[in-house]
Amino acid sequence: MKINKAFLLFVTVQSIVIILGGYLYSLIPLVDNTDLIICINNNNNNNNNASNSSQNCNINDQTPSLSEGVFFVITTITTIGYGQLTPKTDLGKVFTILVAFIGIPINIVFLAKIGELLKNVSSKILKPIEKYAKSKKKIIIIQVCICIFINHTFMSSIQSF
Repeated sequence: MKINKAFLLFVTVQSIVIILGGYLYSLIPLVDNTDLIICINNNNNNNNNASNSSQNCNINDQTPSLSEGVFFVITTITTIGYGQLTPKTDLGKVFTILVAFIGIPINIVFLAKIGELLKNVSSKILKPIEKYAKSKKKIIIIQVCICIFINHTFMSSIQSF
């Protein structure tokens, strides 16, 4: 089976967008300055201890990890958008717009190429079957059985991870 150069290019570009975007997103804080100021002021009012208030606000833990960043980029460019991670800073919002503006069209073309590849593979698999099957009904039944078998094989291999 021949995979064309355009497909490999889209796989490469998609991977670069996801990993680079995830890395850059992991550098952007999730909390804006007003949230931090409110948190510190609340702790100062309660404790009257400025050094302790920064520890209670978890200022150091406000940037996402690399895996969270990659997860955010994947859910953004696939337009799933679960909402667990949302940027609150202006820089994060602008970054999200840029990732969506670049990533969604790349993802659409990538999925179209995958669909084209699956169509070519299925047509090669079904060509010998069409010679032996005289009616359309038999061809459809065979197609459904093949799809169920492939789906079962694929899902069972994923579940073994």
